[in-house]
Amino acid sequence: MLNGQQTKLIAEIAEKIRGKILSGGFPPGERLKQERLAEEFGVSRTPIREALSRLEAQGLVSQQQRRSAVVCAPSARDISEIYRIRAELEGLAAGLAARWIPDAGLARLRANHERFLAKVRDSAAPARGRGGGRTARRTALLKLDAEFHAAIVAASNNRNLERLLQDLRSGAVGAAVSAAAAAMDSSRLEVQARQHETVLEALERRDGDAARLAVSDHILDAGEYILAWVENQSGS
Repeated sequence: MLNGQQTKLIAEIAEKIRGKILSGGFPPGERLKQERLAEEFGVSRTPIREALSRLEAQGLVSQQQRRSAVVCAPSARDISEIYRIRAELEGLAAGLAARWIPDAGLARLRANHERFLAKVRDSAAPARGRGGGRTARRTALLKLDAEFHAAIVAASNNRNLERLLQDLRSGAVGAAVSAAAAAMDSSRLEVQARQHETVLEALERRDGDAARLAVSDHILDAGEYILAWVENQSGS
């Protein structure tokens, strides 16, 4: 039986691996070798094995016949279904947020959007040197996008709705989303920025119906992009 310290270590390792999967550090299809992970985290293979079992129960990795764990790739149906649900729920959250979000919250959303636009412009600029700068910009864009959506959901003033959406963003689809988002080119990022602007303007007008529609359209469009990217990866 595991003691408290071992249980804590396993939970910490599982969360770190989960974070790398959801951030795109371990993309769908990546083979996670226990020896490599043990070396990376400075532990034995036992807590790695237990952490991977937890992630398998969450649907993030698959382990077969004692082979290395593989980051799960979602099916086209999974992506389509989850994005349709997200469109409805995040649209609902935006409609509620138009009513409840304080002026200070709107100011923070506007500041987030301005930072996002600046990063999009940076991404469109010619690359200089190695790809490290591009990777850093993409990471920053992913973070800003997540903050934008999270702020709207939090402003809905509905904790159960917020919890449901957090659950939807986890799992294999969440990992595919991160990997696909990291591969966005500047034209796709510009589309996303325009859609964020439409959402923000509706919220600033306190127009719940417009905010709901703008977010729903934005999520459905993102789902189509993610689906096309995943299908392209599987066919390459």
